[in-house]
Amino acid sequence: MKLRNKKKIELHNYVDYSIGALLLFSPTLFSLESKSIESKIILTIGLSVILLNLITTHRLGLAKILNKKAHLKVDLFLGWFLAVSSSILPVPKRTPT
Repeated sequence: MKLRNKKKIELHNYVDYSIGALLLFSPTLFSLESKSIESKIILTIGLSVILLNLITTHRLGLAKILNKKAHLKVDLFLGWFLAVSSSILPVPKRTPT
């Protein structure tokens, strides 16, 4: 593996943990109701991103169960689901207060 690709993978590992943490704090940052479907989706994906990193075979992974190729496929699915979830899941309309 080229050194440049190794650096990209290392950066990806740190960014994944950061994104997971950001997603976990997003409901609070954006003042979402804690029991709302939006909060539950965001929290579930945030927790999934962190757990995914913990079980991936890279320097920052703890369990080293999942290879990097499978990790990237799950990352792609989670990103896609987060992007389209507001369109495919019933999210109640709210009126501004």
